[in-house]
Amino acid sequence: MPKRVSDSTIRRLSHYLRALEDLEGEGTGTVSSNDLAARGGTTAAQVRKDLSQFGSFGKRGLGYAVCELMSTLHGPTSSTARAGSMPSAARFSPAATVN
Repeated sequence: MPKRVSDSTIRRLSHYLRALEDLEGEGTGTVSSNDLAARGGTTAAQVRKDLSQFGSFGKRGLGYAVCELMSTLHGPTSSTARAGSMPSAARFSPAATVN
C-alpha cells in the first residue's frame, strides 16, 4: 500500500529543492541535514524524516549528494524543471502518495 505524504512535507520539499538548486549552482557536492534544514527553515531531524519517505539517502557523517537528491526528488526532468515545482513523487497533492 502506498504511503501518504502530508501537505506540510510537500511544502517543505519545495524549500529543499530550492536550496539544492542553490547549492548545485555554488558547486557544492554534498550537504548535511543541518545545512539543508537551515536553508529550508526547519530542523535536521525533520529533513531526515521527510527525505526518508522517498528512499534512503546520504551517509551518516558525510551528508547527501546534492545532484543525486535533486534528481530523485525532481524526477527525470530535473535538468529542465524549476526547483519551485513539486517533485514528481509528490505531484498528487493534496493527498500525495509514494509507493
